[in-house]
Amino acid sequence: MKGNDHEERLDSLRIGIRTTFRRDARPPCLRVDWIEWDSGFRGSGLRVGDDIIAVNGVVIDGAPAVLAKLPLVGQANEPSAWQALQAKDGDSQVLNVRRRRMPGDGWDQLDIAGRLRTDRVYLRNNRDRILGLGGPVRLARDDFPNAWTSWYDGLVFDWERQIDRGVWSSTQDSRRLLASHMAEEPRVRFLVEHYPGLFADAVLADWEALRSELSGRRYEVSPSDYAYREADDRLVAAVTAAGQAAWNGFQADHAGETIGFPPKLDLVAGDASKYAGKLLLLPPANPRGWISNSGATMVSWFVNGGWVFTPLQAPALDSLWQAQIRYRRNISPDIADSFATVGRILAQPRMVVPTGAEAVIGLEIEPMAALMGQEDALMFVDMSAPTDGIARFAGEEAARVLPSALPPDDASPRQVLEALFDALHSRDADTWFALFADWQADSNEDEAWYYPYDPYPEANRDNDWARSREVVLERSFALRVAWVDEPRIVATAPGMGLPVLEKVNAEIDHIGRFGDEFRAFNLINVHRQWTLGRRNGGPWRITSFQGI
Repeated sequence: MKGNDHEERLDSLRIGIRTTFRRDARPPCLRVDWIEWDSGFRGSGLRVGDDIIAVNGVVIDGAPAVLAKLPLVGQANEPSAWQALQAKDGDSQVLNVRRRRMPGDGWDQLDIAGRLRTDRVYLRNNRDRILGLGGPVRLARDDFPNAWTSWYDGLVFDWERQIDRGVWSSTQDSRRLLASHMAEEPRVRFLVEHYPGLFADAVLADWEALRSELSGRRYEVSPSDYAYREADDRLVAAVTAAGQAAWNGFQADHAGETIGFPPKLDLVAGDASKYAGKLLLLPPANPRGWISNSGATMVSWFVNGGWVFTPLQAPALDSLWQAQIRYRRNISPDIADSFATVGRILAQPRMVVPTGAEAVIGLEIEPMAALMGQEDALMFVDMSAPTDGIARFAGEEAARVLPSALPPDDASPRQVLEALFDALHSRDADTWFALFADWQADSNEDEAWYYPYDPYPEANRDNDWARSREVVLERSFALRVAWVDEPRIVATAPGMGLPVLEKVNAEIDHIGRFGDEFRAFNLINVHRQWTLGRRNGGPWRITSFQGI
């Protein structure tokens, strides 16, 4: 501390925290948003993110009569409430808080003691305001881009939103935020070295706490936990080999019917008719090259100066898309939309008018077989020879999924989510979807609603499944249930014949490998927040219709 530093005490009393009054929470509480560096609760064990449910034994129940005599700590009326209670600087206060048991289930309840403090102003030489005794002058820069006070205020603005579960309850990129946070380390270290004291110590402690938070919880993950990735690689390789062999075999079997692309066709004069019925081998068609034609999409090839077309909605291609859906569901989500094909030339040419371009005329084909994908992930489908009306891809039978059992009806919400992880890792889409509720229920302060039949929307099911498989194959090495809340009754109206409906919130950790460690992370395209529900004490089922 500098010898000419001193503090001036003001009249207002506070415990030195910022809170959000959550009147509608169960129970009502004051959520701790930030603990000031010179708060009387620094070092008390109070944490950002704690829910204060009582102050000195007076429960925060939201009733006006209670709130009128209760110091709402961290709120605008706090100083006047302490004044009315004739409190003094240094008086001991006790906060009763609820804290999530992370990782774990439910909540811990603690009594945390600290002290009241009058607001203070810190000065150097009786004129320059400083950030705490021994701290830097607020408007000084020390060769940094901005003043100490604006730097610190900016940090607190960000930090209080990140420490209070903000990173993990939203879609923020935890690793990007960690990199940004680490960029502040040189100035934090400069502060500690050149301005030692309580202020610098508090800033360093907060910086290190957030570094730990953004780094994510550390987990022990063994190779057996992500063996499903190697199994998927082997399966993709086997289907790719089977597809390549079947593609080569199809071409060999139809070599006598297959022609090269005829040069110098005069399609207007009817040259196409003499090639009708022949097969044409066409290279991969990429969606970027497909043509929009009067509201319809045409798969198109431009070969040897001539055009070839087939409608995207052609029945044969519909069989190909259905096979692609099954591949993505049962094998791997990672397969490109481009495909090579052998197609039968139709008698009539096709005129196409690309948007914003002149009309072109080309051969039209009926696709017979296709090799879809790229490089190490290929799928062959013979659309000309369906089995029981289904054009299967080569190797599909060998890739059949053996369904796993659903958890027992008395399984806990945690066990249901763990079964969801197992189904995802083992490619068992049927069990995955069976773990979701086929009903919906929820409530707010004014009403409750219940839909006895509201299954997972068909439009989202396969997309969510494929995206979930992509997450665990490319991002998450493991999944863990980080926390499960206490169940609560959403609605009960036995006189109306409605079931007793319960709901529980849960969070999961996605675990990635960063260097030689496995840690939780968050991204915009992963879901950490989940809800589960049950009716009349029946089995818990997932009511968040979303991918992992």
